[in-house]
Amino acid sequence: MPRPQLSPYAPGSNEHEAWVHEKADELVKLSWNEDSDSLKRILAELENPEQEIRKAALQAAANFGSRDAIPYLESLVASSTDAEEKIALIQTAEQLKMPAASEYFAQKKAAAAK
Repeated sequence: MPRPQLSPYAPGSNEHEAWVHEKADELVKLSWNEDSDSLKRILAELENPEQEIRKAALQAAANFGSRDAIPYLESLVASSTDAEEKIALIQTAEQLKMPAASEYFAQKKAAAAK
């Protein structure tokens, strides 16, 4: 797993804030890819010291929609000290556990055919 990227700029500077927003936008773009490298980069940012980047990474993981993220999300619940973040991690993992609409209807169709 890659490490989270850290800002090269001083916290609180305009450059730092711009970097954080750029990184969050990059995570959104990665969420539309379907490759394991993109997912790994997204998941790595869940440990970024910047809360805004962690939130963007969590949303990107949800958008990516891969169940491969579930074990990692669940492991982060145990290490997080922020109650709201723990809840968000749990909710995202539970969301990813739910079958996609196509899976649900395929199961219904298979059950009806029996």
